[in-house]
Parts: sequence; C-alpha cells; structure tokens
Amino acid sequence: MNYSFGYFELHTPHFEKAKSFYGELLNWRFKELDIPGMRYALSEGNGLQGGMTQDDKPFWLNYVTVDNLDQAAQKAQRLGAKVLRARTEVAGEGAFVVIADPLGAALALWEQAKK
Repeated sequence: MNYSFGYFELHTPHFEKAKSFYGELLNWRFKELDIPGMRYALSEGNGLQGGMTQDDKPFWLNYVTVDNLDQAAQKAQRLGAKVLRARTEVAGEGAFVVIADPLGAALALWEQAKK
C-alpha cells in the first residue's frame, strides 16, 4: 500500500476570524463550497491542498491518502486505533474514515474516487 499526506483541514468555531488570520499570515485565499448542513471553504493559491470547516472546537486534521480505505481502516483498528467517524463518502471525490491512534491523536484516512 502507498501512503502520503495529501490534505489538511482546520476545524474552527471562528470561521471568519480563521479565514482572516490565515489569509493575512500565509496569503491564503478561500473558496466557500455549497455543502448542505456545513460551512466549508477550500484554500486556494497556496500550493497546498486543504480546507476549513466550522466546528465546536479548534483543531487541525491531516488526511493520509491510501489505496484501499477499508483495508487501511481495518488495519488501524487491529493495531489499536479507534474509529471516530465511520466511512464517509464525499460525492464524486472519494471517502474518508477518521481514526484516533492508540495514543489518542486523530488522523483521517482518505481514498480518492476512481475516475
């Protein structure tokens, strides 16, 4: 299996303040997406793939791209990880699972949709 960090995501209760801060600090621009039930923006023009979403508490979530999401999630569980969010499909893009490693650190596993 191949693994690589491919995406970052900021979760924050202060969406507009975070956009302003990272926009000024790192010259990031954001494109808000129309996703029912959530506020989400992609970072643009910075050479990195990432986004930001409204959440109750602030934290960064990193995504590792895997060849087979189900196999990677099962392997993580065998090694002591807990699933924090079950397989979630992102229409036309792929799917992810959020795990907590045996030490409690969160990580998202991502499988790109076959196109």
